[in-house]
Amino acid sequence: MAPGSDLVDRLMAHAEAAGWPEVCAVLHFCRVLEAGLAEGGTANARVHADAMLQAAEASGRDTMVGLALACRAGQLVDDQRAGGREDDLDADLARAVALLEGVIADGDLDGDQVAELPAAFVECGQAYHRRGLWELEEEMYQRAAWAVEQPVDEPLRPIAAFTERILLINRAQSAAALTCDLLDVDLREQARQVAVRRPQLSEGELALLPAEWVAETLAVDELLRAVAGEPTTATPETFEGLDASVWSGYRACLELAQAIRAQDAGDLAGAGAAAERSLELFDNEYYLPSVRTFALRLAMLGTPADQAARRYADHLAGLRWHARRQVLGSARSRLAAARVLRESEQLTRKAYVDQLTGLGNRHAHARQLSLLRAVPELAPVAVILIDVDRFKSVNDTFGHAVGDAVLRVVGAIVGQAVRASDFAARLGGDEFMLLIGPVEAGAAEARAHAIVASVASYPWDELAAGLQITISAGQAAGVVGDVDAVTETADARLYQAKAAGRGRAVTAAPVR
Repeated sequence: MAPGSDLVDRLMAHAEAAGWPEVCAVLHFCRVLEAGLAEGGTANARVHADAMLQAAEASGRDTMVGLALACRAGQLVDDQRAGGREDDLDADLARAVALLEGVIADGDLDGDQVAELPAAFVECGQAYHRRGLWELEEEMYQRAAWAVEQPVDEPLRPIAAFTERILLINRAQSAAALTCDLLDVDLREQARQVAVRRPQLSEGELALLPAEWVAETLAVDELLRAVAGEPTTATPETFEGLDASVWSGYRACLELAQAIRAQDAGDLAGAGAAAERSLELFDNEYYLPSVRTFALRLAMLGTPADQAARRYADHLAGLRWHARRQVLGSARSRLAAARVLRESEQLTRKAYVDQLTGLGNRHAHARQLSLLRAVPELAPVAVILIDVDRFKSVNDTFGHAVGDAVLRVVGAIVGQAVRASDFAARLGGDEFMLLIGPVEAGAAEARAHAIVASVASYPWDELAAGLQITISAGQAAGVVGDVDAVTETADARLYQAKAAGRGRAVTAAPVR
């Protein structure tokens, strides 16, 4: 068991018992990262990625769902490489990006969202990296860079600063991958432009990184300098930290930089020899696969001329490039479709959701009644109607801001009483309604009394000193075919509750 696994297990058990799905999602993410570092951990990583997505969806947090989708998509790429199951990776990634962009578009980010967004976009970028879609990877990093610049609470600032530096490292590696892909198909000027625009860490930022990270970053930057036609800044001491690197490919970048400079100087034999030295150091293609592919191409320069072989290599490079561009085009199309779907869902939500409480509004209530009328007329149904007692005096005494806060709390309490088969709405002002689907005798009555009790016991003085809120409720039950009559009866009982002194629910036998 890896260090920290026992702690994660104990935290997971506590989070599950406490009903904290967002915490469970984060802990599953830790397990994904742990499995990814273990030998042969692909299958375990996928299992935890699936569990993370399930927990994230239970949390209802779009940022967490986006992170989980991107994480799962990345694991599925590795799984498919290992001959595993086939899944629609682009669909997961497109949904993740659309969700995250939707959070930004909605505005008013809370503290948790500000903390989660950079990591979620970075994970999207990493998933696109695994797909070889460097352009989309860079787009995700640009969004992460925006997110990490948003104001965060003091305890999170060191994490934000660290994430910002990691982003610069990731973006440099993405630029290196894209430049080598462009060089492989002789798009030299486009490759140079990408290299010139590369992000760079300042000396101050480099000083905050571990020595091996500094050396790795500078090794990638040296490769990009060579592509950009800029002079080397490397010294033997610059790369001493590479001895501790987990990937010898960073040292290969130095050899490949020499190969590119030799090629530009017309020394084809020297270019081929340096490329061969770089190939001896590539032991893992995950990090920068296109860099190794370009090294193979340069290595041909050091061999005797074989025009047929070189034509064949050029042909294969062209096929790879066009195939990658087709995959990129498909991924962009899926992303555009997901964005349109997300926008449509947002418009629907705005049309049918009460913006203050998150419950359904009058339009949603009317639609729900239409849906009810399509089920068998004898199906059981119950209605609970709720009013906040003396709500006008709350606004008059404490102000409308407190009044809105009261409605949000009452809406949350009402929403907690809703099952998947039920429906809750704010009809306007301080009026709420529950439409309860198939229900056992007495269950709806018990729910009405429980809601009244929950509102009465809420610590309202935490919102405003001296504030105390009660609600009145009327409940009735019957069959779907008589839902309008059931609603009228519930309304009459609501008035009975008010007349009897408020702060109570009036319920009775089913309407016949």
